[in-house]
Amino acid sequence: MNHHLKPRACAFLAALTAAWLAAGCQSSLARRAKASNILSDESRALTTAVVEVLHQQPTEARDIHTSTALQLAQQDQRIEGLPTRPIDALALLQTNAAAHADLAARFALQNKLIAQERALTERLTTLGAVKEAEDRARRLRWTKFATLALGSLGTFLAIAFFCPVLLPILGRVLAWCVSKAPSLAQAAGVVSVKAFDAVVRGVEKTKQQFAAPTGAILAANSALDDASRRANSQFTDTLLGHLSREMDADHKALVRARLAAR
Repeated sequence: MNHHLKPRACAFLAALTAAWLAAGCQSSLARRAKASNILSDESRALTTAVVEVLHQQPTEARDIHTSTALQLAQQDQRIEGLPTRPIDALALLQTNAAAHADLAARFALQNKLIAQERALTERLTTLGAVKEAEDRARRLRWTKFATLALGSLGTFLAIAFFCPVLLPILGRVLAWCVSKAPSLAQAAGVVSVKAFDAVVRGVEKTKQQFAAPTGAILAANSALDDASRRANSQFTDTLLGHLSREMDADHKALVRARLAAR
C-alpha cells in the first residue's frame, strides 16, 4: 500500500506546489499592477506640476535652459496625460506649509511604492525561475522515459526481426528472473512459465477426471437439473484443488498479492 501511496503523495505535492506558484504569481502581479498604476499617476502629477511652475516664470525672464525644460515637460505631459490627483504647484510657490507637507507625504508614498514594485518584480522573477526549473525537470523526466521506452521497443523489434531465435531464450531468462523474484512479477504484471505450466497441468488433470462420455454431449444442451448443478460445483472445486496443488508457495503468494491489490 505504501508503494501506491507514494506516487499519489508526490503528485499531490507537485499539484500543491504548482497551485502555490500560480497563486503567488497572481497575487504578486495584482499588487505590482496596483503599485504601478499609482506611480504612473504620481508621475503625471509631477510632470504637470513642473509645467505649471515653469509657466509661472515671466517669459522675458526665461533663459535657454528654462525654455528647453518647459518644452520637454510639456511634451512629456502630452504623452502621459493629466493626473487624477494633481499637485498644487501655485501653493508650493507661495511657500504654503500645508502644500509642502502634502508634497512630502506624496514623496514618501512614492518612495514606498517604488520599493514595493521592485520587490514584487524580483519575487515574480524568482517564482518564474522556480516554475521554469520545475517545467524543465518534468520535461527531462518525460524525455528519459520516452527514450527508454522507445529504445527498449526498438531493441525488441530488432531482435524479433534479425534474430528471432533469441526470443525463446529471452523468454526463459525473464521467466527465471520472475521465479527468483516474485515481487518483480507483480510490479511488471507478468507470470512466469512455471506458474503458467502449473495452471495448464491443473486444468488438464481436471478435464481427465471429468471426461464426459460421448452421449453426455447431447444431455448438456438441455436445461440443467439439480444433479447437473452439483456436478458443475464439484467440477469447480476439483479444478481449484488441482490448481492449488500444482502451484508452489511462491506463486500462491504472488496470486494472493495481486488479488489483494485489486
